[in-house]
Amino acid sequence: MVHIDDLADLFAKVVEAAPARSVWHGISEPAVSVADLATAAAQAAGVSGETEVWPLDRARVELGELFADALALSQNVTGQAGIDQLNWEPKGPDVISDLTAVSYR
Repeated sequence: MVHIDDLADLFAKVVEAAPARSVWHGISEPAVSVADLATAAAQAAGVSGETEVWPLDRARVELGELFADALALSQNVTGQAGIDQLNWEPKGPDVISDLTAVSYR
């Protein structure tokens, strides 16, 4: 999760200062649940925003096994290395605020 302007800033810092073949995660906030993202996206689209939790086997049928399994993973990654080593300073809104109040309104 990262605002596009922050990602562009990190990209520039990586090009300018990162060691060759290094890997950087452009993430400016902790993991956001799929349910929270779905609710915010629904609100931004002007619908109720109510979400329903599906059992994994049902999600696999509806969404396909690979996509359902990806959504069910705990995907905690951090961009702290870019902050610490490249002086990256993410300033954009968090994804929920961006969906519900900023870019998509």
